[in-house]
Amino acid sequence: MRKILPLLVVLPTLAHANLDKFISDSKIKTTFRMDYIDLHSDGLGSESFGFPDYDMGTWAQSAKVALTSGYYNDHFGIDMDAYAVDPIGSQGEGFATREIVKADENGNPKGFVKLPQLFLKQKFMLGDTRIEFFEGRRVLKEYGGTSVEDNAAMSSYNSLTSEIKNDNWFVKLGYLMEYSDSDEDDSSRLLTPEGLGIDYIATSDFAYRNGANEYRYYLTESQDYMRKQQIRYARTLGPEVFSVPAKFTATVTYQQGLTHYKSMSASNRMFDDDAMMLELDAEFFIDETYLKLAYNYTDASRKGSLGKFSFNMADGVQGSQDSITSGNAWDYNNHREHAFAVMAFHDLTDSFTTGLDIRGGFFSYGGDTITQGEVSFVNVWHPVTIPGLSVSFVAARDLSFKQAFDNTPYMVNDKFQRSKGHAWVSTIMYSF
Repeated sequence: MRKILPLLVVLPTLAHANLDKFISDSKIKTTFRMDYIDLHSDGLGSESFGFPDYDMGTWAQSAKVALTSGYYNDHFGIDMDAYAVDPIGSQGEGFATREIVKADENGNPKGFVKLPQLFLKQKFMLGDTRIEFFEGRRVLKEYGGTSVEDNAAMSSYNSLTSEIKNDNWFVKLGYLMEYSDSDEDDSSRLLTPEGLGIDYIATSDFAYRNGANEYRYYLTESQDYMRKQQIRYARTLGPEVFSVPAKFTATVTYQQGLTHYKSMSASNRMFDDDAMMLELDAEFFIDETYLKLAYNYTDASRKGSLGKFSFNMADGVQGSQDSITSGNAWDYNNHREHAFAVMAFHDLTDSFTTGLDIRGGFFSYGGDTITQGEVSFVNVWHPVTIPGLSVSFVAARDLSFKQAFDNTPYMVNDKFQRSKGHAWVSTIMYSF
């Protein structure tokens, strides 16, 4: 009892100190945002329905409050994000495809409120290694073969995740059970395109850096549906080795359909058994200029139609977008497609960046060579005198091929038919 009594006297003081640190280290960040999209394309349709010029324009305003707590007892905390999104003005008939504002039961735009993040967190140190655990709904960007949509609101996963970091390693582990789309206010069960349930997506993502060399391997599997693996190697060269600072990257991504995938109808399978992508990137850092050159080759065979590498690990769930094939207008991941990208951005001043994002690809189908491409002119104003403010404007044009919703090209006299599209996109964002 004599040993316990002094401890009972000290405990309230320790708890108060720990709670004070939990509160004092907490941060609240507020963001106001406006998104405007004028997007038109005549690329999707059918011979009977036609290929109309489809208006996917949308306009919305949103607000976000993000709470990042400190750690109680230097170990335990809680984070939460709250979003409110509301449409502005008229919307295109296909506004819902942008997943910025929600469509009601009659297909009309309506605002919504959601909590894309609400999770408990634990932090532990083991020498110089930081080990973290997270439980709850969380935004998981480029988490192995999965990712999220960054629209007016973010998509997220109901998940158990862990991250392990030190000077060399960054390991991400996840068990994902439900998905909340960016324009949905609640979580939904993971499903295949034909409605079969997927109990989980399990992912392990290992990144290792040693000097100028970087290595990455991930394995992501959605239960009985799909397995995806990636191996990546990158090397950074300084001006003493190369003429300018540069980084060269080689990536191989392989996916395999599992039992539920193989049991689906042919129209829902974008490849037969497996698919692969090979990508080579070269990045150059020249004073105020960033330049990237990249090449990608896809192998995704599919009987009776045009195959395609599938990014998503479940129906409607955002897959990893860390490839040039994930374009701004179209994807360049068709069977035996050779894709390329040229991206150049230059800081005209400390407050203004401008550049071009050019992507294209070509492949053979039905005896014809199909080509497609897009050009995006990007401008971003981020005034140093107003921290937290950014204004972006993108003007884009694209040429592709008319296709059915199952990716089958529309051919006339053994020739593909050209589709056209354009986009004007602007985002104004202010955070404090």
